[in-house]
Amino acid sequence: MTGHDPPTVWSVLRRLWFPASGKTSWTRVGVAFAMLFGGMFAMESACYPWAYSVTFGPRLIGGWVGDVTPAVGGKHVIFVDLDSDIGEGADNLTGSVWLCDASHEPRQFGLTGATRNWRGTQFAVVSHILENIDGQGVQLARSRGEWDTRDTIRLHANFRLFRIRNGGVFTTTDRSPEQVRLEDTPVTFTLARGTVAAFRDACGRLRSPS
Repeated sequence: MTGHDPPTVWSVLRRLWFPASGKTSWTRVGVAFAMLFGGMFAMESACYPWAYSVTFGPRLIGGWVGDVTPAVGGKHVIFVDLDSDIGEGADNLTGSVWLCDASHEPRQFGLTGATRNWRGTQFAVVSHILENIDGQGVQLARSRGEWDTRDTIRLHANFRLFRIRNGGVFTTTDRSPEQVRLEDTPVTFTLARGTVAAFRDACGRLRSPS
């Protein structure tokens, strides 16, 4: 490096870790680590702005609440909790989905999915059963989401019927007309930012309308 070249991040870090005096200051080390992790966070924000934000602005990950009326089963309240799962695989979204209706307590499902563009404004998700607790109801199937980069998601959803009997998932290729109507009728609805507490409050109002 010539006397006119600007210092690089690594050259600055080397000077902080290994000063000319030969004595390392813990303050210098702290500053060096802060610069290192700050740089890493900035890189992640540039690569995955839907998951990280240098400005701490809106992100896709987090809690989302809304209500939906599938073709079968009546009105439901839904809570989608999205988190990042960035790795070598194609899927980079994980989380959970909660659903309740007027006659059933909230039920939790696992969730996986993937963003479809750099900003995360387009993504796909699907839910899966977490616990084989006996019951029957609707479950979020493969669905497409559109995020406005602020506080609203439009979810183009498909639903499927789940049945668990004696601790085992019950499936059949002989679908009833009701099941066909549920699973072959896509539904579009809106999600807004929200919390588990807001979801449970909405479920309570759904079960006990005033």
